[in-house]
Amino acid sequence: MRQFDKQNLVDLRKSIDCALALVSSQYGIDLSIGNITFEANRFTTRLTAKTRNIESTIMNNVYFLRNNGLPSDLIGKQFLYKGTSYRVNGINERKRKYPIETIRLKDNKSIIFTSEVMTSSEITFI
Repeated sequence: MRQFDKQNLVDLRKSIDCALALVSSQYGIDLSIGNITFEANRFTTRLTAKTRNIESTIMNNVYFLRNNGLPSDLIGKQFLYKGTSYRVNGINERKRKYPIETIRLKDNKSIIFTSEVMTSSEITFI
């Protein structure tokens, strides 16, 4: 390969993903690369590694929920907000303003909420 371009980076990314899948299975972690930016003679990307430790994720969620005045068993619960039913799907701590990820049950659309809304009197758990 003499230089990088869009087409050969598509092929190279597939090869990198295959190699990462092998390492992922060997170590029991999830590895992935992000967007690739490139010039003719080099490219850069971000490598992300995540553990598959479900207990750790649950403990992080419980800690986050308690610190924000929410019940520790919030994930999976259904609730009504302004007459519409939702189910809490998860927590995304990186979204500081809207960390609560939900699904609107009537159309399965993803909707995000603030912690403040989730602790308000407008929410009724079903």
